[in-house]
Amino acid sequence: MALGKIAEHYTTIDNEPAASFDRDRYALMKELDAINNQSNDVMLSMSSALSKKAYETLSTLGTIVLATTIIGLLVCISFGIFNVRGINASLSAFSSSISKITRGDMTHRFDEKGNDEFATIAHDI
Repeated sequence: MALGKIAEHYTTIDNEPAASFDRDRYALMKELDAINNQSNDVMLSMSSALSKKAYETLSTLGTIVLATTIIGLLVCISFGIFNVRGINASLSAFSSSISKITRGDMTHRFDEKGNDEFATIAHDI
């Protein structure tokens, strides 16, 4: 029932006039509504702050993952270049020795320095 209907049915409650009771109850309901609105505002503000913090955290995490990926790729490329240069140098030396021998220089010796497969083959030849 609405507050006005209550006041019509009862003339006094606890020896107070119904209109006074209605005003007090209305004031209390208004105060509770204001508290409810304030709590809703606080919850919305907290939710917004948490969402912003979560976005910032995810953004920072994304930056860290991107930086780590780039650094990892650079390290892999550096190791790859280092290994290819080493293999290429050994292959060039071995190829040069084979070219000299095929041109008739049977006194030429293979370079046996190193611990790679080409040094092993040169030692065996």
